[in-house]
Amino acid sequence: MKNIFQVSLDYLLCLDDYLTHIDYTKNELGLDDETIQLLLELSTHQELNMKLNDFIQHQLLKEIKIYENKDNQ
Repeated sequence: MKNIFQVSLDYLLCLDDYLTHIDYTKNELGLDDETIQLLLELSTHQELNMKLNDFIQHQLLKEIKIYENKDNQ
């Protein structure tokens, strides 16, 4: 049904007011078209996505260690 009307299932079920998931992302998350396009492209590149995820986790662990060191001093 959603493919016939070209709208999201949430919209059809009256769970939100956004016709598409892109509209929801723009309005609720405040992302622009370029950022959304980048995220869509990344999601199709599994290896790149895994490397990016590893990098983010590594950076987060570094930040946690720095924060913990500041608390211990």
